[in-house]
Amino acid sequence: TLGNHYDGGDCCASTCNHANCGRGDSIGIFGSNETQGISFHYCVDPSLVPMTIFLNKVSSSRDPDVVEVTDAQREDFYRESGVDFWTETPVGAFFNVDCDGANILSMYIDDSMEKRPETIFVEDGAHCELSVSNITDTNNDWDNTPIWWVNYTIFHGNDTVNEIISGFSGHQDMISFQRIPDCYFKTLIDYINVSTAYTAQTHFTDALFWLTNDDSDYSRCDDPFLIERFALTSVYFAAPAMPASVALPSDATELEISKHSEENVWISTDHQCRWENIVCNDGSVESLTVRYKDLDGTISTSIGLLTEVNRLEYEECGLVGTIPSEFGLLSKLTLLNIDSNELTGTVPTELGYLTNIIEFDLDFNKLTGTLPTEFGQMAMLMDLDIRGNKLSGPIPSEIFNLAQMTMLRFDDNMFSGTISSEIGSMEELQGFLLANNNVTGTIPSEIGQLKKLTKLNLRNNNFRGSIPTEIGLMSSLTTI
Repeated sequence: TLGNHYDGGDCCASTCNHANCGRGDSIGIFGSNETQGISFHYCVDPSLVPMTIFLNKVSSSRDPDVVEVTDAQREDFYRESGVDFWTETPVGAFFNVDCDGANILSMYIDDSMEKRPETIFVEDGAHCELSVSNITDTNNDWDNTPIWWVNYTIFHGNDTVNEIISGFSGHQDMISFQRIPDCYFKTLIDYINVSTAYTAQTHFTDALFWLTNDDSDYSRCDDPFLIERFALTSVYFAAPAMPASVALPSDATELEISKHSEENVWISTDHQCRWENIVCNDGSVESLTVRYKDLDGTISTSIGLLTEVNRLEYEECGLVGTIPSEFGLLSKLTLLNIDSNELTGTVPTELGYLTNIIEFDLDFNKLTGTLPTEFGQMAMLMDLDIRGNKLSGPIPSEIFNLAQMTMLRFDDNMFSGTISSEIGSMEELQGFLLANNNVTGTIPSEIGQLKKLTKLNLRNNNFRGSIPTEIGLMSSLTTI
């Protein structure tokens, strides 16, 4: 029967231990009648997984764009061989695939196999090498015997959808690759594009390959915190450490040394709860603090997968790009500090969903647009610092209804409109800094109700009218 038919095809490369494994089973490979070679065309083993090799094009190495030959040489060649130089039939290219130390496929390729697929079976997560001979003589003379050059693509699975890698033997005779274990696609299917998982140059694919090449037990598919580990590595690869390629001066400060050193790299093969910037509770990340790092990139949207985090800081790290709306998914967040970066764009309205936020710092970036009215939903907010940006438009009156607020820092922006009289209801407010904006109208008399206010700075605006006498009732005021 097929199940016991040795070398009839059921012997698979990963399990066969005989001297003649796979020999004589090449008939039908890439639609050929080739009997010489090694293959496991009829491999039957449910523990193995498929990859498909597709031969896109098989062409002669006698390529006019590559081979330089004169008319005189062509005439001499024809006179001696009786064959036209450009149409001489090439010899077969030896095509070989090894995975995890086992030979999976070996045979000679010719143009009859062009546009043909072949499925092979390997261990899930296999590391493979594919080689194709591309010369017939190491002297590389112009009249060397031609060989078939092979343009091929390897796909994950038994179809031609999810490309792993492509190659052309005329340019490169060997490539190495890994088949990503299926379990990662099943676990992370909601967060990565499976059809471009190998080829897309994104921080998501960088994180995926980092996980699959991590030999520790912490990146296993069955780890209950794999999604958090994926999220953290995606966050890292979206803004990796800058290379320390320039020497620091001898009088460099401690901060400069910290930003320049290898400590910028904050992920490792250790459990993520032991990473330097991470604090966990019951195995789940509750704090991510990255400060004073020389990073190169943006904030990944995968930040929204850290649903248990309550403290997140990215202070003075050189981050660019926009603020992901996925921050709004972090419902347990009490502190968000991403100040002193180079962030641009508008402030996402989704940040208003952070109803447990207490301290919120976006100061000293390059943010534009208006402040969302949804910020009025942050009932627990005590400290809002958005100074040093390019925010414009009126300050939403909803913000002045936040009863827990103790500090508002709006200075050095482009705010316009007026100060809402609702400010009088902010009984806990201790600081209101609005200098260097374009605010107009009068200073509301209700400001005199802020009995705990110690700092008030309204300079360099476009106020009119007189200063309310009620300011004299502010018994705690020390700076104005």
